[in-house]
Amino acid sequence: MPKKIPYSKNNKNHNQSGTFAQVVAELHVVWIFFTRLPWPGDFWPGTDSRKNVPAVKLSTAARAFPFAGIVIGAIGAFVLFVSARAGLHPLASSILGLGAGMLASGAIHEDGLADVFDGFGGGANKTQKLEIMKDSRLGTYGMLSLVIITGLKATLLAGLPGPGLAAGALFVANVLPRAGLPLMMVALKPAKKSGLGHGAGVPKKEDAIISIIIGVLIAVLVLGLSVGISASVTAGLGLGLMGYIAKRQIGGLSGDVLGGAEQIGESFVLLALAIMLANAF
Repeated sequence: MPKKIPYSKNNKNHNQSGTFAQVVAELHVVWIFFTRLPWPGDFWPGTDSRKNVPAVKLSTAARAFPFAGIVIGAIGAFVLFVSARAGLHPLASSILGLGAGMLASGAIHEDGLADVFDGFGGGANKTQKLEIMKDSRLGTYGMLSLVIITGLKATLLAGLPGPGLAAGALFVANVLPRAGLPLMMVALKPAKKSGLGHGAGVPKKEDAIISIIIGVLIAVLVLGLSVGISASVTAGLGLGLMGYIAKRQIGGLSGDVLGGAEQIGESFVLLALAIMLANAF
């Protein structure tokens, strides 16, 4: 995950939890880290978010992680739905929806997925794996992971009964894994003493739980109670699997592991929804 951690040590509002300024600051840091989109506040004349919005540490904004999934998922879902209504093949619409989400996020999680597969697949020990993951060049394992995961997600979306259901599935698949990332940051120690895994800090447990609750509520509102809960559990299984593998491979967490976990979580959610909703209508 190539982005630097947006954090200011001179933040006076860092501990003002519950205040409007703190909420805006948390949304801001999640927005600028997880997306490549301009912060909406910057469109107001004479406004500069770098001066007017207090920066907070990424871990402090843990409860706002689902917000990134809402934004990116909404963009992807909109493109998928509109292109399908325009008459494009379901697979083409699904690919366009996924591509729109990648553009909105800067493919930050896809980059992490590729680095994880390159490192875990090509390194003989922890040191080698971390060195390969740090390398910006794309290897065979990483390329194959992107092709397989992206192709899998696109075909699963295309197989759902109708563009509305596919758009909803894509939206939820973006929200749930991101909502679960703070819990991974709580559960796993950083694999090294540098990089995002270490620099982002450890979220409060209550903030990680709030993030999960928000994600589950959104899934239930969009998909219904039983399907939404099932999708949430499946997302947790995907993130848990990645966390288990990362602990065995490199001893803990890294920024790339978080990115890879989000992508595996998305795939697990879409797999579950494809099974549950294939005969929904």
